[in-house]
Amino acid sequence: MSIQYWELLLGYRILEMKLCECNCGNPVTKEGNRFLKGHHNRGKRASEETKRLQSIAKIGKTHVCKPETRKKIRKTIQEGYDSGKYVAGMTGKHHSDPSKEKCKKSHNLARLDPTKYLNGCGKVRGYYYSTKNNKDIPYRSSYELEYMKQLESNPEVDWWKYESERVPYFLDGRLHITKPDFLVHYIDDHTELVEVKSYWCLDRPDVILKLEVMRKYAEDCIWIFRLITEKELFGVRN
Repeated sequence: MSIQYWELLLGYRILEMKLCECNCGNPVTKEGNRFLKGHHNRGKRASEETKRLQSIAKIGKTHVCKPETRKKIRKTIQEGYDSGKYVAGMTGKHHSDPSKEKCKKSHNLARLDPTKYLNGCGKVRGYYYSTKNNKDIPYRSSYELEYMKQLESNPEVDWWKYESERVPYFLDGRLHITKPDFLVHYIDDHTELVEVKSYWCLDRPDVILKLEVMRKYAEDCIWIFRLITEKELFGVRN
């Protein structure tokens, strides 16, 4: 991302701000830091064998919080409900029997696939080997994995990247960074910025804001922005 884009977003020049030491060209958003979050390992790559062993080690494991961590999480969530920041959602409600059966079926299918594992939130995570990238690509949901498979099998796709773009935006007066899921380049020389989301969360204010920022970023880069949901992936109606 160019310095000019940051200046346009922030509304003032940032030549005096310290730049990330990984030479990505982005300003460090937190005073005292040398790198942006996650950039301290840029240029340092784990071997294929190390990544394979890490992936195997995660299979079948779930994340278990410490008791004190669970207390902090419960306290934060309760404060959010009391202040009106969070909407109750499923709080005080119960899934119907058909809904329970669907959840049970999908979780069982995920456990049968040895390339995946379920984390504490029930999401599927792991690594997918991409022949077009010639390396393992991490995925954080079954939707992302399905879209990766579609990209690999699509002969019109020249190349694709996962979470390669960093898009800044403001929320509650604070600067945040969001990373769109995919950047896809086609053989006809057009590029798409793609976000994979479940349609169940599309009405959340933070998601609406992120999607709008991604769409504007894609327009500035002369790319096409695409939102992929269950309907595009599996033909599911919302």
